[in-house]
Amino acid sequence: MYDDEVQNLINRFLFSAKPSSGDSSAPATIGDINKLIEKVVELVRDISQLEK
Repeated sequence: MYDDEVQNLINRFLFSAKPSSGDSSAPATIGDINKLIEKVVELVRDISQLEK
């Protein structure tokens, strides 16, 4: 069960942390980098809550 929950959190992270531009050759913006940092923190926080 725990593994399934972690996998679901990772899948949600992968979907929500993608850059705003669909063009893979476009450079990352400051907004994209900030969004990535925010989503990494969210993922770590959510996984740590599963352990409690």
